[in-house]
Amino acid sequence: MTDSPSPAPSGPGFLHSTRFQAIVLTALVLFLFWWRLGSLGLIDPDEPFYALTSREMVQSGDWITPRVFGEPQFEKPILFYWETCLAQILFGDNEFGARVPGALAASLVVFLTWGIGRRFFSPLAGFLGAIVVGTGALFVVMSRLMLTDLSHTLFISGSMYCLWRAFHDEPKRLRWLLALTVCSALSMLTKGPQGLLFVAMAGLAYGWLSGLKSPWTWRTLAICVPLWLLIAAPWYLAMFVLHQSGPTSPATGWGYYWDSFFVHENWDRFFHSEHNGNNHWYYYLEMLIGGAIPWIPLVVASLWETAANFRQRFRTQPGLTMVICWLIPSYLFMTVAASKLPSYIFFLTVPVGLLAGVTLERWITQGFGRFERWAVGLFTLLQGAVLIWYLPTFHPNSLPFLPQLIALGIPLTVAGVFALSRRAFLWAAVSTTFNVVLVFTAFLWIEARLEGTVGSREICKLAAKARKPGEKLVTCSFLGRAAKYYLGEQPVAIFVPDPKLRADYGKGNFRPYYPFYSYHPLPQLTIEKQLGEFADAHGSLLCIGEKRDFRQLNTEETSSVKGRCELLGETGDTPGRAVFRITSAQGRGGKSEPKQ
Repeated sequence: MTDSPSPAPSGPGFLHSTRFQAIVLTALVLFLFWWRLGSLGLIDPDEPFYALTSREMVQSGDWITPRVFGEPQFEKPILFYWETCLAQILFGDNEFGARVPGALAASLVVFLTWGIGRRFFSPLAGFLGAIVVGTGALFVVMSRLMLTDLSHTLFISGSMYCLWRAFHDEPKRLRWLLALTVCSALSMLTKGPQGLLFVAMAGLAYGWLSGLKSPWTWRTLAICVPLWLLIAAPWYLAMFVLHQSGPTSPATGWGYYWDSFFVHENWDRFFHSEHNGNNHWYYYLEMLIGGAIPWIPLVVASLWETAANFRQRFRTQPGLTMVICWLIPSYLFMTVAASKLPSYIFFLTVPVGLLAGVTLERWITQGFGRFERWAVGLFTLLQGAVLIWYLPTFHPNSLPFLPQLIALGIPLTVAGVFALSRRAFLWAAVSTTFNVVLVFTAFLWIEARLEGTVGSREICKLAAKARKPGEKLVTCSFLGRAAKYYLGEQPVAIFVPDPKLRADYGKGNFRPYYPFYSYHPLPQLTIEKQLGEFADAHGSLLCIGEKRDFRQLNTEETSSVKGRCELLGETGDTPGRAVFRITSAQGRGGKSEPKQ
């Protein structure tokens, strides 16, 4: 992909203006990450989990132990919860306040990418790399969610930059190592030991490839290790002391928290697949490349170019070497890990974006190569054709969204034409608008439909109106936290399939049935038996679930409440949400009254 480019004029002069770059990045960040940030209800299941935990911490005044349903939960360390608690105090206990820490971290990541790229490569490459990172579909979507991975990405990226500066800036080495120590400790408080591991792997790889002496000495270690412990250790120490027994582990004493968090939430996730359908060697390759839309052809070209020329360039381009040491060891580690989710690899969007910025700079200033012109142009047109023609033609479920698909396909189609015309700058400029259109479409054009499809705010409103006095509330396992967040009341139970009847039970799956992926105190009622018995004991139950839950409970032969479910309301498209009432076997005609 790096054949000699055809003669082409250099890119527009204004692209090299620092002021122009800052204005463009600021405008994109404000619109893509912050516009209507709180208008959409919390998206199940993770956002209600984190928001409910932060709310309970603020209401209880206990800012040390994360809790959900009043019980300690050890899924993530404390820093993200502190960020969210502070945001809820400043901006209110609402969707906007819940999402402020993520949007702020995403914004800082974009500007940090800009700064890193300027230092590693060139001012234009840094700007273009920040554009690629900030306007990739995966980054845009996740920047608007309440997730720990955004802060994690910020601290990992800061750590990597400080590490590189410590290698090369000897007069200020201690200063950079102190900054690295702070970023690494904050990463430890955000997601656990991964951050420390990723930076260590990058440092060892960079020292080996560059031939440079390690920046660490006994003196710097004597200064930085105590600082790291001072920042990261006190909260973990408090958890070891405060929680020495409980339902999440048979261990007691200090071994209880060690087993509950370090083993259960880290070691187990590494060796056991929590989401079997994702556990493939190519999964994260799909996420990093496919999640970069509209920049897929650029990312592929940059990875190809880097692989083809790295041996000739790594000695003369230390920034490139650092990006490779940042990307490859962490990517391999995450690929080996059995549990995989798109958010787990999010922190690698930055090094991928930096590599893409270098290639895009060459395209804009020197023009496409002959093969690149056709590859980029045709693939960009293909992306547009998938949205405008393929999905509506072969996937009828997408037909209601045909206007939106056309709106998304137009920028890609126009960009493809520009690429075939050798206009690399216009290809990049029009491609940048793709996710602008995506955000406009999602949060203004179809927001109401999206609300009921992926969130539970509206279904909880319907449930509150339909509920009888004294009626017990139960939910599917997926929506228990959202029900508590929006109704202010803890469900009395959740309904689940009997794990012993599942086809994959006992076949080595990671927690064959563990509805919240973290301990919770809600009783579990098996659909096959206990749910029907519970309804008989209480006259009727008000249930919140997905649409498929209503259909399965009311029609499947194995359901203990078959034919006893009355649909009261539903929202959104598939999977959507439904609220329904389960009557007792004696009260199908509505004669039974619920017990108090």
